[in-house]
Amino acid sequence: MNKLVSLDKRPEPSISLEQKLIAYQALSRYRRSDLTPSEISLLFYIIDRSIGYGKAHFRASTKNIIENKEPYCHLGLSKSTFFRTLKSLEEKEAIIRKGDRYAITLKPNLRWLLA
Repeated sequence: MNKLVSLDKRPEPSISLEQKLIAYQALSRYRRSDLTPSEISLLFYIIDRSIGYGKAHFRASTKNIIENKEPYCHLGLSKSTFFRTLKSLEEKEAIIRKGDRYAITLKPNLRWLLA
């Protein structure tokens, strides 16, 4: 599991179907009460775009995420709510975020999710 939490340059480990289901169940069953509706929506999105595709993280333009550019689903969050929610999830250590001016890398923190 340590490999899933770091954002280094090593090749991403393959994520099994069992691990995917555990992540979704942990959020929906055990961590839901710790989060606001916008945090739940964004965290499910991050889990889907990373773990759901068998990857530890994903990188995307914030503009594409917010403006519903293909292949990104619409979150229904305004720009300010999106960034406020990202900051809140980061402060709760639910996600790991790295970014630059053009794109961000988002990754669910499986240690927090499964704690």
